[in-house]
Amino acid sequence: MRILTLCVAILAIAVAPGWCGNVCTGDISELTDFGKLAVLRDSICTQVSSYDRTGGNDDGFSGKYSYIREENGKQVLFDADGPGCIYRLWSAMPNDQKIEFYFDGNTTAGLTFDSWKDMFEGKVYPFLPPFSRHFIGGWCSYIPIPFAKHLKIVTHGKAQFLQITWQKFASPDGVRTFSTNYSDDYRAKYEAAKRVWSEPGSAPWGESMPSAWKSYDVDVSGAPGKAVDLLKLPQAGTVRAMYLTIDNPDIRRYRKCVLEVWTDGTAKPNVYSPYGDFFLDGFGWPAGRSILTGKKDGQYYSYWPMPFANGIRIAMTNDTAEPLQIKGRIIVEPMASLPTDTGRFFAWWHRQNPTRMGKGFEMLTATGRGQFCGVNHLMQGPDGGVSYLEGDEMAWIDDRDNSYYNGTGTEDYFNGGWYFGALGSAPLYGCLAESDGGTVDAYRFQLGDTIPFQKKARIEIEHGSHNNYPIDLTGTTFWYAEPGTTHTFEPVAMADRLMGPRKDQSTFEAERAFQGGGPLVQITYSTKQLQFHESAVLCTASAPGGLIMCKMDADATSEYEIRAQVVCGPDCGIVQTLIDGKPVGEPVDCYSDATELKVMTFAVLTPEIHASGDHMLTFKVVGKSPKSKSYNMGVDSVYLSRPGIMQGENMKVLEATGKAEIEVTAPYGPGWSGDSQLQMTGKAGDHFLLEMSVEKTGRYNVGGYFAKGPNCGRVRVTLDNRVVENELDLYSDVHHREPLMRFGGEYDLAAGPHKLRIDILGKNPQSKGYAVGLDAWSLERVTPDN
Repeated sequence: MRILTLCVAILAIAVAPGWCGNVCTGDISELTDFGKLAVLRDSICTQVSSYDRTGGNDDGFSGKYSYIREENGKQVLFDADGPGCIYRLWSAMPNDQKIEFYFDGNTTAGLTFDSWKDMFEGKVYPFLPPFSRHFIGGWCSYIPIPFAKHLKIVTHGKAQFLQITWQKFASPDGVRTFSTNYSDDYRAKYEAAKRVWSEPGSAPWGESMPSAWKSYDVDVSGAPGKAVDLLKLPQAGTVRAMYLTIDNPDIRRYRKCVLEVWTDGTAKPNVYSPYGDFFLDGFGWPAGRSILTGKKDGQYYSYWPMPFANGIRIAMTNDTAEPLQIKGRIIVEPMASLPTDTGRFFAWWHRQNPTRMGKGFEMLTATGRGQFCGVNHLMQGPDGGVSYLEGDEMAWIDDRDNSYYNGTGTEDYFNGGWYFGALGSAPLYGCLAESDGGTVDAYRFQLGDTIPFQKKARIEIEHGSHNNYPIDLTGTTFWYAEPGTTHTFEPVAMADRLMGPRKDQSTFEAERAFQGGGPLVQITYSTKQLQFHESAVLCTASAPGGLIMCKMDADATSEYEIRAQVVCGPDCGIVQTLIDGKPVGEPVDCYSDATELKVMTFAVLTPEIHASGDHMLTFKVVGKSPKSKSYNMGVDSVYLSRPGIMQGENMKVLEATGKAEIEVTAPYGPGWSGDSQLQMTGKAGDHFLLEMSVEKTGRYNVGGYFAKGPNCGRVRVTLDNRVVENELDLYSDVHHREPLMRFGGEYDLAAGPHKLRIDILGKNPQSKGYAVGLDAWSLERVTPDN
């Protein structure tokens, strides 16, 4: 079945009709020839991968689907007729054995790596960073490997997780088989490409743009609720670059202001995307820097070619309540007319919240001719987990089914691995955000590995292994298409573009935070007996001492309650928790007559954490019940909570001379509590009286988590008529939440309601307003309960 599936796909490509001249041939210069993105082509993009042919999740774990056949004890990973080119080769776990590439029927390998990992570790030219590397959990190479007649790839070891993305060209014209006898021309092109890939955001044409091109300055102010034109031209040409600076870094604008582009007088825009999502800067984390779009030195840039035959209009719609100042320049190549087969650029933002059970998330559905060029996705799980990343991308192109293009996991599509586990921005892909609250922001652009279609395209990505994990998923899809090609995306109202609340980040899945352990520890997926959040960490041991170590994030001088959903059963032991190697709480007996999942309390109140940031939470088997058969343990999810934290948005407003409202803070990134805050606005002299509830009588230290930003004021904080902080300046040039501000003195507080008053005194001379944002209020007991 394995041989039949792959060979039928390759045979179908070989007999596909409609061949014409090649747009690309696998030349190394294509790594920076962005202009070819806009040229429509008749090549066929196929992905050979280790995806589970049964529809299950064995996408490389067993290696069953990772090879076509065995030859003399070796595994054949790829076997296809040319002319073609491999543009991308990815693995989550390349082996340490030799891998060989046999070109055009030769019995001697034309390219050999003594260890498959050598392909990604900077050891063999030209497979060096930034083109070929181990990054954000995945091993990926973008060095083109063209072949005129045939290519077979063989590994001497066992293959597991694998994706090989390649183009079957329409013609042999210009296709030169890969050779390790690198010419001077090849090396010169390689160095030119390396310059661009090593400095994403730099112009691909170098320091000076071609003299025939024109630069148009942008200096506009967009009125609230209106669209303002950035560029409007009547003739033919191609936009080669955009550089834009937005006057205010307030990230609330990322989703409220929409970039739109119309070409050739069409009624429906070619581009419709909140500018943050378009420029990889949508969610409050550090922005991405790809070679096609991103943010560099505070300025947004785009090198997506935008051809137009009869005029272009580029505009920004301002759906905020304040004017929008935009400066920059747009570079255009004027033309008398567009060449044949020139597509138009499209980029559309879309969202499903929640995604539909049993149906994949739409990356692109189009009718006509074009080519898919990638996405920027923000994924938000409802429960703090990211097991939705088990979903595969799939493509149904023209008359071909998804067996020609099927992925092995969401993070694999984005060239990551093992749920990413690291953040970073690479020239064509990256993971910009990943939080214990279940948030992932990732992008990938397909340059040589673009997916052409002649009649129609349906490209989707699963959410969970069977589209069984509903999440909030937003995407911006980038593609090119000939005029008249249709798609299914539509504009979205501002209220439906804004971010919603996320799960409290103090809840996390053990396998996501897993750092190590022993003696035998493995990540295990759900079974009929135990339904984890897809997977959990299990430790098997025949004596005390078994460990499961997880990373946890904590605030300085804070105390936590620790609970966890763990495996209990007839072979489970007694478990003690430790923070940074020190025991906390009491040992918990996980013995049970039947194997089951239970939420157990491991520490009612930990000792104070003395430093903010990452700490090590360890689950250790210290013994067993006489009834237990062994010393096993398993951890599915961990729940951390801090007593004495009152969310600002939940505090009752007793009196206000200004405006008090709840503001969603999810778009600001992962550093906020509860994903909302109490936002207070007014003028100097205004005050706000809030009700603060104390559960138990005692002596307390008090503090607050306040927002700082470019429009924040100076305030006085009073508790029960006692001044807590006489003057607090909340101005900052960047909008963010400050760490816990502990105010001096101790306060004897009786159980029941108390009054917290905030007075606006004025503002810093640099501030644009008098706003006050209270994210949360903190009470920490310093005496035992009365």
